[in-house]
Amino acid sequence: MATTDGDISGLEFEPEVLTKDDLQSLNTYDGITFPPAVRVEALKEIRSFQIRQDDVFIVTYPKSGTHWMNEIVNFLLADGDAERVNRRSSIVHIEFALIHDVGKERSKYSYMYKLLKNIESRRIITSHLRYRFLPKQVDEKKTKIIYVARNPKDVFTSWFHFLKNDPRYGHLPWETYFNGALSGEYMFGSWFDHVLEFWKMREEENVLFLKYEDLKSNVRETVASIANHLNLTPTDDVIDRVVQSTSLDEMKKRYKRMETDSQDPVKIHYGKSYGINSYVRKGKIGDWKNLFTVAQTEEFDRVFQEKMKDSGLSFVFQ
Repeated sequence: MATTDGDISGLEFEPEVLTKDDLQSLNTYDGITFPPAVRVEALKEIRSFQIRQDDVFIVTYPKSGTHWMNEIVNFLLADGDAERVNRRSSIVHIEFALIHDVGKERSKYSYMYKLLKNIESRRIITSHLRYRFLPKQVDEKKTKIIYVARNPKDVFTSWFHFLKNDPRYGHLPWETYFNGALSGEYMFGSWFDHVLEFWKMREEENVLFLKYEDLKSNVRETVASIANHLNLTPTDDVIDRVVQSTSLDEMKKRYKRMETDSQDPVKIHYGKSYGINSYVRKGKIGDWKNLFTVAQTEEFDRVFQEKMKDSGLSFVFQ
């Protein structure tokens, strides 16, 4: 497989295969529920993954701007030059398996953390994991972390739309998803626990805590703060190119080109989860109003106030 934009060479298939049942079964580890493509054996082995000093971790709860931040960092590292962007290390989260035969009875797969070992620096490593599941060396080496938090009403809405038509998740009803997500019983655990864990780390030198809503309202200033965190010194022209190239409209166009210009399953996966669900939808603030009932809004607000009390962390919901 050629190592062009979005491709990964040297795919290493695991000796086993995943059955259709495997791909429809959620996994539980250390009290957290994970999607089918996050295998328990991978979670255990990731802890000893070897970190490089110049690695960049982008960590989010799902549907919180992961791909957007991924594009911003990639373009910053390439000085805003689309021809120099190298997405190979960030194509899939470190905890996921790349599954190459989704829809078939038996699917071959590769572990992303194994692929990362052979990718050149500077690696951008994305993850939805809580801090305790990340490689131990992240703490030891104080690797750069960019954490993006999005208001949870829009997170729940975006993730529901992402999953609702996916047969792997049984055409999940909104009410079922809402109750599970609010209680923290659904995939990747509690939004509240996830966000607050990294919020408490915000003063650490290697951690940059950002809000999705601030990125939407003041993207240029936020891009400059990201560059500073990564010890980059882009010119004003470079920052302008990064901002323009990483707008959601430009991302959608770019992902569409990657999907239509190549039959490479890895490239196709970059814009859509296993070629099924698009990673970029509306990206709006306040879309939750089109889905939450009055009763759900009241229940959510009650839980939010209880969980976030005295944290000092607030969000723009509309």
